[in-house]
Amino acid sequence: MFEDLAVWVKLDEEEAAQIKKERDELVRKDVEASKRAAEVLSELETEQDLRREAKDRSSNLQRRADQDAVLIDRLRRERDEACRAKERLRSERSMAREERDRAIRERDEARQEAESLRTELGTAVAHRSEVEEAAVGLRADLADARELLQAEGD
Repeated sequence: MFEDLAVWVKLDEEEAAQIKKERDELVRKDVEASKRAAEVLSELETEQDLRREAKDRSSNLQRRADQDAVLIDRLRRERDEACRAKERLRSERSMAREERDRAIRERDEARQEAESLRTELGTAVAHRSEVEEAAVGLRADLADARELLQAEGD
C-alpha cells in the first residue's frame, strides 16, 4: 500500500510538473499575446492618429479649395468686367475717331470754302478796282463831255 501510494505520489508529482510546465507555457503565451495585443493596440492608435490627421488635412484642403473657388469666381467676374470695359473703351475710341474724322472733313471743307471765298473776294476786289478805274475814266469822260457840251452850249 505504501508502494502504491509512492507510485501515486510520483504520478501526482509528474502530473503536477506537467501541469506546471503547461501553466508556464500558457503564461509565456499569455505574455506574448499581451505584448502582441499592446503592439496591435499601438498600431491601431497610430492608424487612428493618421486617419485623424488625414481627415484634418482633407478638411483643410477642402476649405482651401472652397476659398480658391470663391477667389476664382471673383477673378472671373473682374476679368469679364474688365473685358466689357475694354470693349466699351474701344467703342468710345472708335466713335471719337469717327467724330475726329468728321471734324477734319468739315474743317477741310470750311477751308476750301474759305479759300474759294477768298478767291471770289480777290476776283471781286480786282473787278471792283477795274470798275472803279472805269468809273474814274467814265467820270473823266463825263466831265469832258460836260465841258464840251457846255462849251458848245455857250
